[in-house]
Amino acid sequence: MLQATHLFIKQILTFGKFQSSQIPKSVLNKLLTEFTNIKNKDVIVIPEFIKKFAKGDWTLIVDETINGKYGLKRITRKFKTLNNGGYCFGYKIVLFLLNKDNLTIPIGFGFYHKDSKSVNEITLNFLKILRNKFKVRPKIFVADGAYDVDKLIKR
Repeated sequence: MLQATHLFIKQILTFGKFQSSQIPKSVLNKLLTEFTNIKNKDVIVIPEFIKKFAKGDWTLIVDETINGKYGLKRITRKFKTLNNGGYCFGYKIVLFLLNKDNLTIPIGFGFYHKDSKSVNEITLNFLKILRNKFKVRPKIFVADGAYDVDKLIKR
């Protein structure tokens, strides 16, 4: 499981054009530890990146990706696949990316599965963590049409 988790973390970091070797070992280990508990949490944050980069004017980009998985019905949801109009069972990874000075950095992610809250609620929880724990807010918020922007902007 840890090896699969490490591969997943590497994949997330590539969204910001990072490599796991660029991240301090202690930060990567904390991230791996947090990820093993993701089924019990809605949101996982990367505090070191938030503290370092979420200063001044920055943009929060929220996007999700559907990951089709078979044989895991106890945690997966049924999703419509847009490319062929069919359905698959899987889960969504909700990515929270910070964009500042032409640099895109993953600062957290959520796991949308069978027992979790909605994607909007996961995003609201992330914004609540940013506001209450780290005392930061993005200047610009970017998300696609799947999100209830009115609720998110009020946060």
